[in-house]
Amino acid sequence: MTNSTNNYASAAGDDDLEQMTPNQRRALNKALSALETMAALWASEIRLTDLSKRIADVPDASERAKRIAAFVEQGFIEGAYRHYLDHKDQIEALATVAPAVDAQPAWISVDERLPENDQVVAFVVMADQESPNWYLNGHVLGGTYHENWGFSTPGVGHRASHWMPLPEAPAALSQ
Repeated sequence: MTNSTNNYASAAGDDDLEQMTPNQRRALNKALSALETMAALWASEIRLTDLSKRIADVPDASERAKRIAAFVEQGFIEGAYRHYLDHKDQIEALATVAPAVDAQPAWISVDERLPENDQVVAFVVMADQESPNWYLNGHVLGGTYHENWGFSTPGVGHRASHWMPLPEAPAALSQ
């Protein structure tokens, strides 16, 4: 540890340091060091040594830990916001050139429109209780629509309530 880091820890109180585990002392030193760096970079009026002394004067260890955590959290929030402000133009430029993400495709009711003949689609099975395919009722299957016999998977015809076109296969797989 450097001398400045030791100074941060000693500001917390020697008795408290003795009760801390090595990991807790390292975390305290890193947090206070990070806050001092942020204060220096932001030309803050608050000197971290004064702040650490005020925190050290809090008699309740739990309250001291809460205050340290709050300062660290605030520092990270402010740092993230400052980073956003520094790069706002770049972020907005990327947002305008990034391809728009389409919403999930909507299901099309068979009452509204049917697929093209021999079109490969996903469809929602609509089966009567008497049908041998009753167990598939409400399930989504992939298959082909044929204008003469409806929706089908290889060898089995189905009635459907809704359908949607399937996306194109990746270029590497479609060749």
